[in-house]
Amino acid sequence: MTDRKKKLDTPPPSRDVFISHVEEDYDVASQIANGLEAAGYTTWYYERDSLPGPSYLLQTGQAIDESKSFVLIISPQSLGSQQVTGEVVQAHESGKPFIPVLSNITHVEFQRRQPEWRRAMGASTSINIPKEGVSAIIHRIVGGLKELGIQPGGKA
Repeated sequence: MTDRKKKLDTPPPSRDVFISHVEEDYDVASQIANGLEAAGYTTWYYERDSLPGPSYLLQTGQAIDESKSFVLIISPQSLGSQQVTGEVVQAHESGKPFIPVLSNITHVEFQRRQPEWRRAMGASTSINIPKEGVSAIIHRIVGGLKELGIQPGGKA
């Protein structure tokens, strides 16, 4: 077996947080990842963590299954994404706790435009990104993760 084959067969490490988003929300996703990682959490998001070659569907599916929680960036752009909808469904079916992050959209508008996501997330409390930006809410996301029993670095 070649070294290359071994690397592809090695499962990725589990992560504390899977970050679901559309390409237009990349900056928000990377800022959330950076903030959570500074607090000791491990994260997975597509642009940084997917590998060229293997199916992106299998990679994201495996990452969702192996994550402990699911941060969903909800924006006007993400509401129409079939890919994000698939990720939401998989996270729901896997029993992942959701942390919905609202970006440039109200909770009422989100619920009106994506009732399927609303149902999948159940009673999860959402958080708005304020004008001060993502850095202003990282401590609250960290608090939510801890309240859900998810400690930094995979500790229980």
